[in-house]
Amino acid sequence: MSNTDFIPKINFFYIDDTLSRNGVLDPINQALLEALAQTDVKVVIATGRPKPFMPDDVLALVDAGIFDAII
Repeated sequence: MSNTDFIPKINFFYIDDTLSRNGVLDPINQALLEALAQTDVKVVIATGRPKPFMPDDVLALVDAGIFDAII
């Protein structure tokens, strides 16, 4: 199997200063997450934050079912 044949089954994303900057999700990142959610790849947030302290735009994606889990 070559590297081009590899398809991940799950992707973990960190929020702070990775997907978002100063608590705001970049529109390009949001579009990527929404597109990825339409595939068979699981999309997971990896964060130490409790849900009430997550940025509003990330919470909107959680509520929309974009993420399969939060850890």
